[in-house]
Amino acid sequence: MKPLQFKYDKQHDIMHIYFKGYSYIDDADKEYPNIYVFRNEITNRITKILVIDFMKNKDKLKELLSQYSFDFNEVI
Repeated sequence: MKPLQFKYDKQHDIMHIYFKGYSYIDDADKEYPNIYVFRNEITNRITKILVIDFMKNKDKLKELLSQYSFDFNEVI
């Protein structure tokens, strides 16, 4: 699955990664410190990943993405 949209807030160092089907009502789990994974309540599919302190947490994001068969190079 490839992301549909990225939004990087440079001022706050926050990365938003959106996938197909994202909705504001999706549930978020904190899978790693400062990394939240949003899932569709019904299908349990990942719809968004939010990374706080993105520059510090790139390696953690790579690790998380590899668990879900995402290629970090497709995302960043």
